[in-house]
Amino acid sequence: MTGTSRPDPGNGGPERFVRFGNTGKRLMAWPGFLLVSAIVFFPMIPAFVAAFADSDGFTLSYVLGFFTEPPHLRVLGTTISVALIVSVASVCLVLPACMFVAERPGAITKIFVASVVVSFWISILVRTFAWQVLLSRSGPIAGTIGDVFGAEAIPQLMYTRGAVIAAMVQIMVPYATLMLLPATRQIDRDIILAARVMGANPWTVFRKAYWPQIMHATLAAWLLTFIISMGFFVTPALLGGTREIFMVMLIESELHSFNISWAATDSLILMLTMALAAGLVVRLTDLPFNRLVGGATK
Repeated sequence: MTGTSRPDPGNGGPERFVRFGNTGKRLMAWPGFLLVSAIVFFPMIPAFVAAFADSDGFTLSYVLGFFTEPPHLRVLGTTISVALIVSVASVCLVLPACMFVAERPGAITKIFVASVVVSFWISILVRTFAWQVLLSRSGPIAGTIGDVFGAEAIPQLMYTRGAVIAAMVQIMVPYATLMLLPATRQIDRDIILAARVMGANPWTVFRKAYWPQIMHATLAAWLLTFIISMGFFVTPALLGGTREIFMVMLIESELHSFNISWAATDSLILMLTMALAAGLVVRLTDLPFNRLVGGATK
């Protein structure tokens, strides 16, 4: 009698290969983890040790001083507030565009992606200089306002928080786009159609059928733009001047004056702030970090 053969449970069958595959994936991840640790994490240890050491040995004076001496806490607040505004603005600008492009033919999507990728070829420094030209007193924006309302109506455009935010949003939009566009293209249209057939209004369709499918990609895009914005240096230095000091600018100033312990303390607080933001997002979504950054659409 002939029949289909079944794998011998004693030999493990396909389950044995599944277990081996999972183990192999973990083993393959270790070289990358060790390489990143050797290049990124291990060199950070001596720098962070300096935040708790002075000529007399171990001390908490620098960490405590961060929260008691005005410049440090104020600069951290400026950095966080601007990064929040930039990240939220970037996602809010990109999401409707990605939703629109995702439903268009493939040619439109290719043109859209190409325009986003091309922006990465232009240096951030060059784009910041372009914003300086646009926002200067003799630039086209000030000139247009002067022609329409008079020279007295020209506002201060350079060296303001608005100038920094506008330039940073323009730089962050491509990053958010690359995170959100794949998620919007993977939307299950049958769920959207079913919600419409059941009589749901557009807001309910978005909230109940569309948003759950892109929520994790949207949070990942926000987290990416927020963390990158926290580390900006060139753009706030050139467009914000001495009025908008970021943490990285403060660290650079302390390194130039050889205040190694203060620079290490500011770096440690900045890194912990970024880690806290990432931890909160992961905790609030109740998902593993690898699924969050993968932009799961399930």
